[in-house]
Amino acid sequence: MHPYVAIPLLSSVICSALAFCFLAAESRMIPRSGAALFAAAALWALGQVGWNLSADVATAELWMRATSPGWTFIGPLTITVLWRLAGRRSERAWVLPALYGVSALLTLSVLATPWTMRGMAPVSWGYVWVPGPLFLGYYAYTIACVLVGFHSWLGAVRGESRFTWGTAQSFVTGGILIPIFLASSTDVFLPFFGVYAPSFGTASFALLSLVILWGVSTRGYLFATAEVFAFHMLKALPDGVALVRWNGEIAIANAGLGRLLGSPPDELEGRSLSTFAPTIVLKDAAGLRNVECELHPLSGDPIPVSLSVSVLSDRTGRPAGLVLVARDLREIVRLRRHVMTSDRLAAVGQLAAGIAHEINNPLAFVHANLGVLREQWDDVAEALRKEAPHAQLARLLGDGDEIISESLEGVDRAVAIVRDVRDLSHVGDAVGELSDLNHLLEQVLRVAATEKWPDIEIIKDYGQLPPIHCAPQQLKQVFLNLLVNALQAVGDQGVVCLRTEHKGDSVSVTVTDDGPGIPPEQQDRIFDPFFTTKVVGEGTGLGLAISYEIVRNHGGELSVESTPAQGTRFCVVLPLRAADALNPS
Repeated sequence: MHPYVAIPLLSSVICSALAFCFLAAESRMIPRSGAALFAAAALWALGQVGWNLSADVATAELWMRATSPGWTFIGPLTITVLWRLAGRRSERAWVLPALYGVSALLTLSVLATPWTMRGMAPVSWGYVWVPGPLFLGYYAYTIACVLVGFHSWLGAVRGESRFTWGTAQSFVTGGILIPIFLASSTDVFLPFFGVYAPSFGTASFALLSLVILWGVSTRGYLFATAEVFAFHMLKALPDGVALVRWNGEIAIANAGLGRLLGSPPDELEGRSLSTFAPTIVLKDAAGLRNVECELHPLSGDPIPVSLSVSVLSDRTGRPAGLVLVARDLREIVRLRRHVMTSDRLAAVGQLAAGIAHEINNPLAFVHANLGVLREQWDDVAEALRKEAPHAQLARLLGDGDEIISESLEGVDRAVAIVRDVRDLSHVGDAVGELSDLNHLLEQVLRVAATEKWPDIEIIKDYGQLPPIHCAPQQLKQVFLNLLVNALQAVGDQGVVCLRTEHKGDSVSVTVTDDGPGIPPEQQDRIFDPFFTTKVVGEGTGLGLAISYEIVRNHGGELSVESTPAQGTRFCVVLPLRAADALNPS
């Protein structure tokens, strides 16, 4: 075997490998026509191996004619790939089919007549083909296809002013032009004039294969065209984007929509949009802009999104489908609720001081008068019992004593509510000092331990915290409120976990319980003043509102996460320099 045979053999292996890679990585970046082009080059190289190893001229000619589709279809396959990569289509739909028809006729000519190939001639390294009278026509046709496709690709690359001519483009240009010169020299001109030399046309395809593999492996793409970068931008967008057919099926979806719906984009294709957006009516959807609705993923809770829909038209102006863009609003909704809660608390704070003052004055003298009345009632009752002991009189006196006691209890409760409202309007009036939150939590636990919680397990998971500037008495009020709420939520038996953590320039305190949780419809109102999930008479609905305002005035954030039947998690996040938010004056 002549050493030259190793060149087409290696070329066949490389081109075959790239063709299989293209098929395995089928995408809009790597068209199947690219796999077909390099498969044809591999077949051409395999034919060279076969006829150079043949024992006689007849066998060599059989190899040449059997593998002829590998080189007769190079022209239309090349223009197909380059047009696809350039993002262009022929305006005349018959062009590509006509080119493939010409290649088919050339293949028949090679198989059945001597017009394109007369046969094979023996040389020192094996055999070479002997061109026929139509061979120059085949060559001109193939070169024309390659040059037209290369011109389209070159125009697409240079037409993108954002991209500069780089190493990859230079390599591709060389990888396209070198086969033209090599094949022209060794496979066309020299044989046509009776001068035979080893063929390097397939070796140049192997070189182009290596260039493409290098570009894709290092950059993820090689051809800097508008379509290529548009595909990458669509893939990188955080928003969900999809092309929806008029029958409601998803034709194409990007990774952003896949993340929203909890499914790989490929698995969304062909599924009905109504499965995920039941409130969207397609016939009325065109032209929607930033409409807030909900997407229903394959699993989990509905996701609030902002939806925009546009009509996609083809080059003739006919509608081809709908382009849907879905922007995740979960963070925006959370911030909106945060702002609404802050606004409500600010409004209550503005009214609280005046109302508390106005209510506190009459309550004070009502409470004082009831106290005096209680003393005088006791004196009158004692005198009446001594002078006229009677069962009915004793009952009346007892009823009167009970009425006065209940009145005093009601007034005391009203005073406590007024005091809480007044505290809500003055939670920022505190002086900051360095405090250890772990130490504050231990103090709160000792206070909460005064009540008996025999079957409740309290888990402490304290991290290493730096001291922070804060109002310690106010934060103890917050932690005590959260801890007592958690203990009451688990009832007679359960687990409450206290966890502290230091991250960056903030610290967090988390109180978690495994109680019944908070219904979703109540979570938005949990920090509203006077809203409570407890039974009537057990809570004023001001504890969490005051806690929220205290944390906010420390420059921090108080949030809640709750799942019904699984438990609730309250998290307090405070900046290390919380004192900067205290006493802004």
